[in-house]
Amino acid sequence: MYSLHCYPMWGNSKYPQQPSIEEEEQKNSEFTVIWEKLIEQWNPNDSKLVKCARSMTKYGPIPTSLRAEAWFVISGAAELLKNNIGLYEKLYSSESDKSDLIEKDLPRTWGAHPSFHTRKGSQHCLRRILTAYSNFDPSLGYCQGMNYIAGFLLHIFKGNNEQQAFWTFVVILRQVRSIFIDGLPGFHKLVHYFRKLCGHHLPKLHSQWESLGIDVYKLILTPWFHSLFSYPCLDISHTARIWDLFLIHDFSICVKIAFTIIASNERKLS
Repeated sequence: MYSLHCYPMWGNSKYPQQPSIEEEEQKNSEFTVIWEKLIEQWNPNDSKLVKCARSMTKYGPIPTSLRAEAWFVISGAAELLKNNIGLYEKLYSSESDKSDLIEKDLPRTWGAHPSFHTRKGSQHCLRRILTAYSNFDPSLGYCQGMNYIAGFLLHIFKGNNEQQAFWTFVVILRQVRSIFIDGLPGFHKLVHYFRKLCGHHLPKLHSQWESLGIDVYKLILTPWFHSLFSYPCLDISHTARIWDLFLIHDFSICVKIAFTIIASNERKLS
């Protein structure tokens, strides 16, 4: 029996810093079992389950075989699908006033990545998800960056659970909507926050950037936050790890990670 109301058992000194192959395999097996139980028993109102899930993401990534299901269930997307049976089909079957914009972005979304480029029907799935969302939230509709987020979801969901990917996409956009709406108020707030943050913690780097005459913060933060780190130049495993934390915790994780990347590369960026 595995208790889901406690931190993972390998978070203490049971395992040495460099476990043997057998111990590592046992750890991974236990890790997978606990995630399976979390998904099976998930209840967002159970504070102990929520605490356990958040603790698990700190010890390692969600197992690849369970990642899509974990995101779908724990994010709340499964509940949305349950309450909106048949809606996705109606949404993508309806005409969208954003169709032209979506069509322009389809070929360049993960187009160079073999797993997306060669998977049969991937662009059709992406078109349906983006069209459906533009009809689901017409005041936002569609803008660049959303295509990478939806494309990355399709990559994780392996294209076999398109409807689940869509409702997970809806959950994600609810958290970051202000980054994409007209005027980009959420994004400009982030840029202002990072400018103050770096000015305080990385004053030399901040001064150098400010002296360049261009908004370096916007140049760096635009691809990160408008794609939620799924822009193709990033390593897929890193993006998946970030999303594990983002979907189990909240968007503040992305902000912390972005600052950590800047801070850890201060010398290279100066």
